[in-house]
Amino acid sequence: MRTGDLGFLYQNELFITGRLHDVLVFWGFNHYPQLIEQTVEACHPGFRPDSNAAFSIKVNNEERLVIAQEVERSYRDQLTITEVVELIRWRVFEEHFVDVYSILLLKPGSLPKTSSGKVQRSLCRTQLLNNQLEILEQWTLPVDSPSDPTSVMERYFNLVTHVKRYTDLTKGKLQRWLQQMHQGKG
Repeated sequence: MRTGDLGFLYQNELFITGRLHDVLVFWGFNHYPQLIEQTVEACHPGFRPDSNAAFSIKVNNEERLVIAQEVERSYRDQLTITEVVELIRWRVFEEHFVDVYSILLLKPGSLPKTSSGKVQRSLCRTQLLNNQLEILEQWTLPVDSPSDPTSVMERYFNLVTHVKRYTDLTKGKLQRWLQQMHQGKG
């Protein structure tokens, strides 16, 4: 459509499915950022609903996926990036067949939105590239990490990846429990 909206006609009715400039393309497949964002949001109870953005940045002339997620105030001092990285990466890969390049945990209310509450993915990308996002913690793959489908599948279906995923999840839960115990005694 000339408006930049994506949609289709079905039985003489117009259905809008998204915005053309928001569609992400990885390995020749189109992905709607809203679906990736829903997947990420469901990964942890400390993630603020409707407060994340999935967008791409160029790394070595390739588009790579970045996730920016606000953290609930009650989890702000408890949630660690270690606890959620492998969980997010695996769920996004499993549901969307996309490798996550970078994960940003943001302060509550810092994700750029319109006055009507819609996420501004392009502005989020710009703020990231200009170091203007209010990031609590960040994780990023090494720049030279291969992103071709074969390498990514080898990484995700490797036993070491699963051991690391469960180790990091357990470590994060243990750190949160220890923080809660320390706060309760202090």
